[in-house]
Amino acid sequence: MCGILCRVKVGGEINHPPILTPLNTEGNLTKWESDDLEYILKNFIDVDLQNDLKLNISDQNKLSNLEELRSLNSQLIKLNNVIKKTDQTNAAKIEIQAKIDEIIGTELQEEHNSGTLDMFGSLMIKIASRGPDYLLYLHFKDSNNSFQFFSSILSLRQPFYSQPIQNHDLILQFNGELYNPECLHSNDTEFIMELLVKNILLFSRDEGILKTITELNGEFAFTIYDLIESKLYFGRDYIGRRSLLYNIDDSGSIEGGSDIIISSLPPSHSNNFKECISNEIKVVNLKDLTISNFYYESLWDKYGSSNKLDFSPLSSLFNFDKPVDDKLSKLFETLNDACYIRQSTIQPLHPDINEANIGILFSGGLDCTVLAALISKNLQQVPNSKIDLITVGFDNPRTNLKASESPDRQLSKKSWFHLCKLFNNDNFSIRLIEINVGYKEWLINKKRVEKLMYPCNTEMDLSIAIAFYFASKCENGLKLDLNDTSVTWEEFVLNESKYIDVQNNYTSHAKVLFSGLGADELFAGYSRHESVFNSLVKPDDSNYEEQMLAKYKELSNSLIYDIKIIHERNLGRDDRVISSWGKELRYPYLDEKLINYVINEVEPNLKLFFNWELVKTKKKGEKLVMKPIRKWLLRKLAEYMKLHWVKDELKRAIQFGAKSAKMEIGQSKVKGTDSL
Repeated sequence: MCGILCRVKVGGEINHPPILTPLNTEGNLTKWESDDLEYILKNFIDVDLQNDLKLNISDQNKLSNLEELRSLNSQLIKLNNVIKKTDQTNAAKIEIQAKIDEIIGTELQEEHNSGTLDMFGSLMIKIASRGPDYLLYLHFKDSNNSFQFFSSILSLRQPFYSQPIQNHDLILQFNGELYNPECLHSNDTEFIMELLVKNILLFSRDEGILKTITELNGEFAFTIYDLIESKLYFGRDYIGRRSLLYNIDDSGSIEGGSDIIISSLPPSHSNNFKECISNEIKVVNLKDLTISNFYYESLWDKYGSSNKLDFSPLSSLFNFDKPVDDKLSKLFETLNDACYIRQSTIQPLHPDINEANIGILFSGGLDCTVLAALISKNLQQVPNSKIDLITVGFDNPRTNLKASESPDRQLSKKSWFHLCKLFNNDNFSIRLIEINVGYKEWLINKKRVEKLMYPCNTEMDLSIAIAFYFASKCENGLKLDLNDTSVTWEEFVLNESKYIDVQNNYTSHAKVLFSGLGADELFAGYSRHESVFNSLVKPDDSNYEEQMLAKYKELSNSLIYDIKIIHERNLGRDDRVISSWGKELRYPYLDEKLINYVINEVEPNLKLFFNWELVKTKKKGEKLVMKPIRKWLLRKLAEYMKLHWVKDELKRAIQFGAKSAKMEIGQSKVKGTDSL
C-alpha cells in the first residue's frame, strides 16, 4: 500500500517543505527519503495525531456535565412525545434546550489561512500515516513547470520497491495490490513499470500507458507522469477500491501559475478537492493545458482486456426449477479464489511471526463469517498461523448502552466460537479482538475522522467511518482465545470465563484487514432491494408473471448501479479512515471475477428470493403476505459451508450493530442523511 501525493505548479516555482532535511540535489532532481521507522513516527505520524486529536472547550463541557445533559435530554424527549402540545410545553422545551446549549457552549471552528499554509507539506504529514515503512520525496523542473512527488509505503509485497519510481522517462506512483498471475510472487509495482516499458515500445506512448492501465487486475490508484510527452495520468481501478482525490486550481482551470494536486487524502483546510470517478482515467497535457477523460469500458473494448467487467443484461431472470448445486459450487470456488489470492500475497517488510498477519472486520454476521471461514480453511495447515477477528462497540451516552452490550458484540462472540470449533488446530487459531470505545475517545477522534472521510460528510458517513477507524486502529482491546474446542455452545454460555483465555490491552499487528463490503450490493442485502417488490400484486393475478419479470429486471439494474457507485458511497471513505493507521483493506466480494460471475450468471431471484404465505389477520381472517429472503444464495453458501448458526442472520448495518450512530446527546431526531 502507498500514500500518493503529486503536485504540478504550472508555469511557476515550488518551495520545498521545511520538514524535509537534508535534501540531496543532483542536476535538476532534488530527493529526500527515509526508512527510519522511529524518525517517521516522531516527525510525521505523531505530528499528524497531535494536530488532530484534541478536545475543544465544547467537548470538555460535554464530558464534565454528562449526567446533567442526559437528564435534560430525557426531559426534552418526554416533552417532544407529548401529543397535544401547548404554549406551556413549547416554552418548557425552549428553556431546556437553552440550558443544554449553555452547558455545551459554542464549538469553535478551526481557522485556516490557505494563503500562508503549506498545503503540500501538511498533506505529506497526513499521508505518511498510510505507509510508515518508507517515505520518498522527489522534486524537479522542466522548462515551464515545477513538480513534486511524495509517496509513503506500507510494504506488503516482497521484494521491497521504493516509490515514486523514475524509469524510462516515466514517474510512477502506485497505491494498491495487483493480482495478475505474472506478479503474484513478485513486486507488483515493478511489474507495472516493466509492462509500461513493454507497451510503450509496442504502441505509441499514449496508447502504451492506457493499455497498461487496462491490463491491471486488482485494487489500486495511480499517477503516471510521462516526461517525454509532458502528460500526467491519474485515476483508480474501475471499482474504486483505493482513495484518490484531486484539485485543479480551485476553479477547474490550469492556466499559467495554477496548481494541480493529486492526493490519497484531502487537506483538512480545503473543500475544493474532488474524488476521482472510478471508471475514469484523467490525462492532463501540460503542453497545451488540456484535460482529457478516458473510460475503462471503451478502453477494454479497444484493447480487448481480459479484466473487463461485463454488466450485460442476464438472459434469464429466474431459476425456479434448476438445482442450485452448480451455482453454489461455482460461487464457493470463485469466492474462495478471491480470498486465497488476497491472503497469499501478504509478505510484510517487518513481519511478526508470533502475531496475526490477517485481521477481519468482524460483526459476526453472514458476510464476514463466510469470509472468515474461507480464510481459515486456507490457513489451517500453515504452521503457527493466526487470524484476528476484530469487533468494535461504543459506549453510547445518549442511550447509556455499553459497548459490551452492543448487538455485534453478542453475535461476533457466537460466530467466533463456532468458527474456532470448525477450524482451530495445533497449527492455527482464531482470536476474537473486542474493541470498546468510550465517549471521550469518540470525541477526541471525531474531528480527525471527519477530515479523513471528506468529501463524504453525512451523519451516516461519520457513524460508519468512525467504527472502521477504531476497528482498524485495534488498540487496548481484549483478545479472546478459546481453550477447549470440545465444549458445546450451551456449556460455553453457562460458564464462558472457564473456556476463554483473555489478554487485556491487546493491540493487533495485522496490517491487512479483510472486509465483507460488496456482498449486499451483489446479492441484494439492503431494504431498498426488498422494497422493489412492495407493489407486486398477489400471485393469482393474471399479470403476475409479467409484473414479477419487470420487478426482477428492476432489481438487477439496481444491483449493477450499486456496484458502479460503490466508490462514491463507501470505498474512498473507508480506505481513507482505515489506512490512516497504516493498515490495508482488501475486498474479496469486490473481486472482478466474482462480480462478473454473480452479475452475469446468478439469476436475481436467487439473490432476493421470496414466497407468499397465508397469515392470520387481527379480524381472524387470512391474507397473502410476501416473505422475502435477502442474499438467499449467500445464505445457501453458508449452509453449504456448515455455517448453520449464521445462515438466517438478518442484515444489521455497522453503525447500529456497533452502536456508533447518534452518539451525541440530543441527536435522537437526527437523520443519517443529514450533513454534519
